[in-house]
Amino acid sequence: MKNRLFLFLISIVLVCLFLSCSKETKNYTIEYIPYKIDKEDNWGMLKPDGTPLFKDEFEGTPSVVINGVFTVTDKNGVSVYTVGEKPKPIKDCENLKSAGIMSEGVIPIVKKGERIKYIDINGKEKFTLMPYKNKEIEEVSSKFYEGLALIRTSENKYGWINNKGKVVIEPKYAGFYVYFSNGVAIMLKKTKDKEGKEKYIKVIIDKSGKEKGKLKEDMEILIPEYTEKGFVATMGEKESRVVLLDKEAKVTKRFPSKVRYIKEINKDIYIYKNKEGKWGINNNDDETLVRAKYLSISSLENGTFVAQKDNDKFVIINDNDDIIKEFEDYTEMGFLEDWNTIIAYNKNDKYELINPKGELISKEEYILGFYTPSYVASDYFNVSALAKTISDYFIDNRVGDIELGQSVTNFLPDNSSPYGYRNQNTLTVYSEKSGITSGNKFSLNTLVYTDSPIAMEKYRTEYYYGYAYDYYEGTQFNSSSKVCGIMLSVQLNTSENVSNIENLSKALKENFESKGYKTTDKGQYSFELAKGNKVIIVSPTAGDKLCVFLMKKDNRAMLKSRSEMEKQYLEAKERYNQDEDNYEKKEYNEESVAEAVAAPVEEEPIEASPYDY
Repeated sequence: MKNRLFLFLISIVLVCLFLSCSKETKNYTIEYIPYKIDKEDNWGMLKPDGTPLFKDEFEGTPSVVINGVFTVTDKNGVSVYTVGEKPKPIKDCENLKSAGIMSEGVIPIVKKGERIKYIDINGKEKFTLMPYKNKEIEEVSSKFYEGLALIRTSENKYGWINNKGKVVIEPKYAGFYVYFSNGVAIMLKKTKDKEGKEKYIKVIIDKSGKEKGKLKEDMEILIPEYTEKGFVATMGEKESRVVLLDKEAKVTKRFPSKVRYIKEINKDIYIYKNKEGKWGINNNDDETLVRAKYLSISSLENGTFVAQKDNDKFVIINDNDDIIKEFEDYTEMGFLEDWNTIIAYNKNDKYELINPKGELISKEEYILGFYTPSYVASDYFNVSALAKTISDYFIDNRVGDIELGQSVTNFLPDNSSPYGYRNQNTLTVYSEKSGITSGNKFSLNTLVYTDSPIAMEKYRTEYYYGYAYDYYEGTQFNSSSKVCGIMLSVQLNTSENVSNIENLSKALKENFESKGYKTTDKGQYSFELAKGNKVIIVSPTAGDKLCVFLMKKDNRAMLKSRSEMEKQYLEAKERYNQDEDNYEKKEYNEESVAEAVAAPVEEEPIEASPYDY
């Protein structure tokens, strides 16, 4: 998905899911992990005792098994399986676009070109996520957090649904920051400062959607959950200090200044990093248990820890810093709580399984896969909804906030925001300036036609390393310039753009006709709609765009003929199809030649490491 705000785009890293210090909010169990012995093998599933549940089964990349279910991703898409000595595909869940994790008894899946739906372990559909207040739900978190799943709408607004598919927290937030844990989550809210400039603040909400508090601008959360001690955060711009926050974002504790980062905390101890980047352990009275001298530390069980002394040496220690076991020749070690197992990465680029006492569980060395889906996204594109959204911006002589006949300076008070070229009759306006909202699968921009040239002041060119850069400083507009035409440009960010543009054109025609416009066809997908002394012209253009023009009838001469615009579009469409055909032929020929002169080389799937922080 393109243009996603971040925040929903989570990296696939084991530490977020497996090595989490959360024990209270966890609603999943890691049962088996994908493995193979050699690179050329297919994937099987490994049991906690180091023996295979099944082996050499899947060429595609499997996920870990959570609550009896896993996915396999290959060139055809994503398929969902139930685990067993002979894994079975869940009914009607093969070659999907996307699939999530089994939690709360259901799994989110997306078939290609369809909306997100939830199924049970037998493949029976439980519910489908329909539009909320006419806005498509395009993305969900891969699992539920304390009974709630995060959603993102086509307006790029975020909210929460329950395990029945009902929206319980309205999608009104600009993003999310921390999932629900111990009854609270942190969301990003768009607001304005005292000077009227937009900014984002972090607000704490409960499961009813009530905002309980907001974080100060200089606060950043270190552990992405509400721990049994509260939120662990840093605050302060110059000299950041690690603090604890309650559910109203009030500071309940300040840690010693030597503590610069905390990765784990519970009722007894916390693991911290100091100014020099070394890790140690304190009790909750801030008394030193293990001096900060290690390169890393992770909790094991019963007051023991695995710590890294240098690049090639790890040790198991207790909270008195007594060494229980030493290891050589491992480059990384982490603890998988569900298996009560240390996973060690050796210099052969393979993993070994070790129990908390430091003993090998198996003498075998493995290639392990730690992939887990973090979100589920739909590629469903509702042409009718977008057509209605666009047509609703056209009211009388207005498109969004821009009106025919008004002065350019009236709707562009901030002269530095729009852009254009010196002495021209058109000006591109950012969507927000024209009161028009873009979605994730489409973007809308406004081009204003004026009756006199727009003067761009203080134009200059600078050269760096032989490249020219143009600058427009303190742009000024001719106050006599009036709007005589408005164009809304629609750019789709979806698959099958060509067919979607053609369908969108037809849907717009129907929408405008229902508002009393009379249609004159100007080409296969172009038409002109008239009502009183104004016209609306709809036409696809080269570049997979659709343009919708509003102007008075007398100003139509400023535009290219509709037949010329459509001709460009159809030519571009034909070139695209030819390029695709030529590319596929070229690719096929190259593959055939390669197969004739060399043995095939298997491309390794991308695997996440349990140590990718």
